[in-house]
Amino acid sequence: MNLFINVLLILVLSWFLLFSGDVLIFWLLVELVSLSLIPCFFNTCSNINFEGVTSYILAVSVSSILILVGVVYAEFFYFFLLGFMIKFGIFPFFGWVYKVFISSQSWLIVWLLSSVTKISMMYIFYFVSNLNGMLIGFVVLLSMIWLSILFWLVSHNWYVVWCHMMLSSSAILFYLMFFISFNDFVSMFIIYFFWSSCVMIYLSGSMSIYGYILWLVSFPFSLALCYKIYMGYLVLSLGLIISVSWFLYSLFEQLYLIKWLVSMKVPKVLWHSLAKVY
Repeated sequence: MNLFINVLLILVLSWFLLFSGDVLIFWLLVELVSLSLIPCFFNTCSNINFEGVTSYILAVSVSSILILVGVVYAEFFYFFLLGFMIKFGIFPFFGWVYKVFISSQSWLIVWLLSSVTKISMMYIFYFVSNLNGMLIGFVVLLSMIWLSILFWLVSHNWYVVWCHMMLSSSAILFYLMFFISFNDFVSMFIIYFFWSSCVMIYLSGSMSIYGYILWLVSFPFSLALCYKIYMGYLVLSLGLIISVSWFLYSLFEQLYLIKWLVSMKVPKVLWHSLAKVY
């Protein structure tokens, strides 16, 4: 019951922050959402790893201070961006996200961090839509390169794999705010929210081969492919370098997912029979 109330509170606060007319009220609601997530660690984790909880509290505390400074003092507005970069786990501030995902071992917490807490992006859009995003672009480029490498070096469970995928989407969504229209951004976010929520349901369940193809691998008619196509269309507006880095990351991601599918889900007997046929 307590867990249900916590999740409901987070969803309600996330919805209300979109309609906050004052930026200080917006900041307050964002922090209430972050604080409301802390009890979920204790209600969903049988063996609580306090390293993950501590990392989360430290990250949201530092980001909260930076965001407030950026809100109160206009000349320090880039502190506002820096605070949200920490909160969303944008490179190089994504170490705490891995710790939280791995230590919590809870797909509910992962979903709240991956999808629900990012609803605030739609409000932030109005503050950054006309800013020069050159520095953010460099950060996103480094994110794509680093996450492409991590996909093949550090992917020992699905919490880590999803963390790679979520962080790449967060970086691109954050950068898209500087260049695309509000309607395009809302459409992209809704697709991301729906897709990520479906992936969370799938990964927390039986993980059938059909669900794997539908939600994760970019096969024809899969939701993952629809998500990648629309994001790819928007990414093209970010310039050649960012576009190439995102496409290369997506290639590495899909190669890893297909490799896992072939090595873990396809019966070895089938490969032996195919070898005999040919």
